[in-house]
Parts: sequence; structure tokens; C-alpha cells
Amino acid sequence: DNGSTISNTTDHEVLPVCTVLVEADGTLDSPAFSVTALPGDEIVLPYTITNLGNASFSFDVNALMLVTASTLETAGVVSLVIMDVNGNGQRDPEDAPVSNLELAPGSSADILLVIALPDDPSLAGDLFVNPLAACPDDGNQDDDNVSLVSVPEGGITEP
Repeated sequence: DNGSTISNTTDHEVLPVCTVLVEADGTLDSPAFSVTALPGDEIVLPYTITNLGNASFSFDVNALMLVTASTLETAGVVSLVIMDVNGNGQRDPEDAPVSNLELAPGSSADILLVIALPDDPSLAGDLFVNPLAACPDDGNQDDDNVSLVSVPEGGITEP
């Protein structure tokens, strides 16, 4: 006897765990980005989505416009999420809209939240936008990524 003992063997299965991270983080009180824009402008905000889970997942990706007391009229405002193919933080011809994103464990993808304001001179107020990414089965999501777009009444004036 060499001091070793044979014990019963067991099988175990590691179940897939889905966790998603969207950065930059932001809230209504402390937005990730604060941008001043004019009617007719297109605003582009860079974010990163990371799969923190232990398996590949196909995440649902979208954007919400949040309503507050000072929210501008959202009729005609268009928001969409597009892939930032080259990761430069700018909208390029090869960047395409995305509503679903397949990521391996530990991998990330750069996205752009694009907000197109209608060309209406009476447009004024604040618009809070929030890109979301959600797990496919359990709905686990990262939804604290709020940014602020402000449209001043009467346009932007130089100091």
C-alpha cells in the first residue's frame, strides 16, 4: 500500500451562466455622456458590450428613450444601435444596425448608440437614452447606461 485510496467518482456539469456588461455606465443623475445638440443633428455615443458569462450567448441589444419632466417631444426622434466595426467611436459606412449580438465568453464588441433629432426648430428639452443588452433566456440585462442629449431652446449661443 502506497498511501493512496481510490474513492467513488462523480460527474458534474457546469451550467451556462449569462452575465452581460454594457459600458459606459450612467444614470439620470449622472449620465455616461452629456451632449448638447441642435434640431436635425445626429448624435453618436460609443459603448462596449462584454460577455461576462461562461458560455457564448446571443444578446438582445436595443435602446430606450426615457421620459422625464423635462423630456423633449420624442416624436420623430430615431435611436438605433449599430456595430462599430473598426472600434473608432464614429459612424462609418460599414457600420450596420444590430439588434442581436453573439459574443464568446470574455469577449467584447464596440457599439454606437445613434440618435437622430428631427429638423424641427421648435424642438427643445432633454432626452435621456439608454442602450440595453439582455441575456436570451433569463432576461438578465445591463440597463444602467443612461446618456443625456440636451437641445437648448433657441439654439446654442456662444458665450
